Amino acid sequence: MKYLKTINELLAMSDYNLPQFERSRDLSEEEFLDIFRTHCQNFSLDNDPLYRVKSKKGDLQLFTPMPRNAKPLAFPDFFNKIENNPDYPVIRKNSLIGGTNLEVLKVLLDDIPPYHVIPFDGSELVFCPVMDLWALADDRRSKNQLIGGKEPGMENFIKVTYERGFKIPSDELNKLPNSKGKTHMGEAYEFFTSSPCLLVHDSKMEWLKNNL
Repeated sequence: MKYLKTINELLAMSDYNLPQFERSRDLSEEEFLDIFRTHCQNFSLDNDPLYRVKSKKGDLQLFTPMPRNAKPLAFPDFFNKIENNPDYPVIRKNSLIGGTNLEVLKVLLDDIPPYHVIPFDGSELVFCPVMDLWALADDRRSKNQLIGGKEPGMENFIKVTYERGFKIPSDELNKLPNSKGKTHMGEAYEFFTSSPCLLVHDSKMEWLKNNL
């Protein structure tokens, strides 16, 4: 099973005709804590964790939403159509994409240590009822881009706000059409957000705990 294309940006289809942006920049510990204490008051170790798996650069990073340097693979027609819809403020092509189940991500991405994602307060996150959105399609190689025989719509996703006590909306996701989030390794969902986020490498989490 190869679901790498929408989880790991490095393995997506790069399009060098697109403007090239550096979406994540390294932070010093001081810079990180300043941003964290200003914009991430809703974060707690008791919140459900969110992960982003990619090759390691810095231990601490700031993600800034801007277009990915890759061709979209998952339902590009649908996301292009709703890009300017004020009722759906999360822009997929500008988003950080991650997952909710660390064990599943390790299997899919060769056990690469993850970054922990800390969304800014009030960020809008969209959850998909499957471990990788690309796998939600009836035929992943088809140009029809259908889910359960129908065109994708907002009813195929759950949008939530990152607030204190944040929990993954598992019950709602499992009720969606064509939901495939339940696996033998537990529930696993993809999420994406076009809001700023802090990223903490797994090897740096003990430092974060000591500085909360």
